[in-house]
Amino acid sequence: MHSTTTYHVWEAMKQRCFNPKDKGYPRYGGRGITVCEAWKNSFESFFSDMGEAPHGFQIDRIDNNKDYSPENCKWSSKAEQAQNRSTSNRWFVDGNFFASAKEAAEKLSSTETTITRWCKGYVTKKGNYMPPKNNCKVVKLYEGMA
Repeated sequence: MHSTTTYHVWEAMKQRCFNPKDKGYPRYGGRGITVCEAWKNSFESFFSDMGEAPHGFQIDRIDNNKDYSPENCKWSSKAEQAQNRSTSNRWFVDGNFFASAKEAAEKLSSTETTITRWCKGYVTKKGNYMPPKNNCKVVKLYEGMA
């Protein structure tokens, strides 16, 4: 299976975690992210746990601060993965949780601009600051979920 996408994903995962010369190392191995013992030296173990990578999907750690392991990994589309970055925000509006301002706007029949203004505040055309609404906030995904 050395020529399969799944094998290449496994190899790239190990490079990010263990090879200081890999461009991704600072965000993975450099901050302590590693690969579980079962997967570290055994593609067969990795494949047994994860299966074949679906077309167009990538390996995704459910919690960005934890290691690559069966309980913390899944196959995700690029769009799903983009919402699971350490820089990702989560939006809380009127007691509801949303993965993005776009999702909040769609569910609340509003616009992204309105949601952003509600949750982050804004400056009016006259230069007055309008603070965020009491029932709306934005938090980083890995900084204190409410």
